[in-house]
Amino acid sequence: MELEEYRKKIENLSEEDLKKRNIHLSELVNNEKLGPLTGFTSIDKPQFRIMQPVDYDYEYCKKTIYEMAKEKLLKHKELNAMDYYGQVITNDELLKNIDKSTKAYQNIGVKNNDTVLFMGLNTPEVTYSLYAVNRLGAASEWFNPSVISPTLLKEHIIKNNIKTIFTIDIAYDLVKKAIEGTGVENVIVNSLTDSFSQDMKRKYNIQVYGINMIIKSKIYNKLLSKILNKIDYQSDSRQTTYSKEKLQTLSKLEQKIFKLYQYSEQEKIKYKASFKTNNKDSRFISWNDFIKKEKLVSEIKEASYQDNKTTIIVHTGGTTGPAKRVAHTDYSANSALYQASFLPIDFKPGDKIAQIIPPIVAWGLEDILAARYFCMQSMMTASYDRNEFVPFLLKTKSNHYFTVPSFVETILDNPLLDNVDLSFIKSINYGGEALDKEKERKIDETLKSHNCSISGNYGYGQNEDFGCVTLNVTVPGKNKVYGTCGIPIVENEFLLLDENGEEVRYGKDENGNYRYGNLYLSGPITMKGYIGDASKENEKTIKYIHGKKYINTGDVTYIDEDGRIGEIIREGRIIRTQDGKIFTTILESILESIPEIKESVVVEAPNPTKVKEASCHIVLKEEYRTEEKLEPTIKKIINIMEEKTNKMYTYYVPGTYQFRFDDLPRTASMDKKDVKKLEKENIEEYEENGSKPLKKIRILQK
Repeated sequence: MELEEYRKKIENLSEEDLKKRNIHLSELVNNEKLGPLTGFTSIDKPQFRIMQPVDYDYEYCKKTIYEMAKEKLLKHKELNAMDYYGQVITNDELLKNIDKSTKAYQNIGVKNNDTVLFMGLNTPEVTYSLYAVNRLGAASEWFNPSVISPTLLKEHIIKNNIKTIFTIDIAYDLVKKAIEGTGVENVIVNSLTDSFSQDMKRKYNIQVYGINMIIKSKIYNKLLSKILNKIDYQSDSRQTTYSKEKLQTLSKLEQKIFKLYQYSEQEKIKYKASFKTNNKDSRFISWNDFIKKEKLVSEIKEASYQDNKTTIIVHTGGTTGPAKRVAHTDYSANSALYQASFLPIDFKPGDKIAQIIPPIVAWGLEDILAARYFCMQSMMTASYDRNEFVPFLLKTKSNHYFTVPSFVETILDNPLLDNVDLSFIKSINYGGEALDKEKERKIDETLKSHNCSISGNYGYGQNEDFGCVTLNVTVPGKNKVYGTCGIPIVENEFLLLDENGEEVRYGKDENGNYRYGNLYLSGPITMKGYIGDASKENEKTIKYIHGKKYINTGDVTYIDEDGRIGEIIREGRIIRTQDGKIFTTILESILESIPEIKESVVVEAPNPTKVKEASCHIVLKEEYRTEEKLEPTIKKIINIMEEKTNKMYTYYVPGTYQFRFDDLPRTASMDKKDVKKLEKENIEEYEENGSKPLKKIRILQK
């Protein structure tokens, strides 16, 4: 019996049965009135073989995010809310600081239905402002200050009539250029030091302004220029190269100057000092001066909850296409927190949660909101460096982590963790980029060997959904399955559609292969929609299927017999050759299994006859880069790839290999492999070569 016939059976059930279906869907997997399993996710709900049905209260999340936080914080006013580099702020103090911030924003004219533009890091002031702006009924829009240009920012400000900006001080020069000739009235400048103790401020000022004096001196810059020329130093926005052999020829003084240069560039010393050293536009105001304005307001004009009102705007990462503005509501943000309360993770008041992800994406904002919802203590860091993950973990001893795979991978074979008791860890939750299943298994084994309460949880999410929408967890009677994104979190539903818009069955076909399809998501955490110039995308992204709103994720995957979401293949990561489609994850899984490879990624490259071909970009482990080992290692890798891909389809055989001595380029926002940059490099080389195929073997040394 086909899909619509089964759906008619459901529609003919009694009101009592329908009510039961909404609450206890697991009982319908083999419901007598429906007959045998249909094979369609939208009817069978196979995930309920793993998930426990819950009585989900859809009305509970209909409040502002400020109201939701206040309701929770008032119950635990005595607990700590934040630890910012040793400065501890209680829940009671947090509520008072939100009050002050709300009054200050109201004083400068922020009101209901405004949009306040944010370019901040993980500081207490960002948290105060997030809730304050929401309390006044304004939307907060989140930008990454390290990737946007003054021109694009200016265009955005004018087009959206932005009046108020909150920025971290290192972006002062960027904002100063962007607001020229615009209607911006106030720019609140937040420094990392605003919540420091007096002692920490003194040390910071010595570090920043002391070093700043040195690096601006003529003598330093003259010496530095000679040093950089000596070692063939090359740098762009994401990576640097220089000759290590020539570095060793430098004198001790020259080496010290070079180390100081590296440190100042990494810590952005000159930008941290810019707000105090430049002539300030009169529209700029420091946080400390801004917050004093709260004394001028006696009564807060608090906005009430409104259905479907845009209150948070984030941007898609632009990993596989142009970035888009994503509108979320109080309801979608609160729903992500409410859903988390049904997870098999022991979030408890007083627990510590690591606040690592910057507040420029929904995942980072959820980190802030979840800490308030569960009354946990945010252990905050304003830096975003995967190499600092393990030291931060050891220093803060946080119980919970929201992060990304590239950070979690640093716990593998890390000597800092030798003989260390990590039993304080309850959960490490990560997603956003594909993770090799053997690495995921090894992460679990590493954590379990340290007696952690819960091992790592790999999930799926995107900015179009406010929170994590699946989680690969072990539940009673069912272990997690590595290489999948796990089961949808309660009240999230999925289905697969083929290229004709027909629903694809879950599970395997008659040949034992999983059926792949385009993934669609429905649930309370989905976005309101794209806004601004991106709104034209809503027509193909938002679909109403069986009476429910679904989001076309743009991803291809399968759903197994228990409702788990399989490996995710980004639509933008499918290479469409003249002969057929190449799923890049299949090639990447082969590369991951080769021990000589440190890291790799497969992207598309233009080809004059095939239209596109697979291009493997590979970073070899250091011991295989020597003159005697390089050639046989390259030969071995190509032989493995060709042997395994020839057994699939001939068009799967990679056309070109680039072997790199430096790490792969990373996106500035979320530290993902920068696929677009590599593809752009392939196109440029192809065009420079007169539209001829790229060389099969390319070696990129430092």
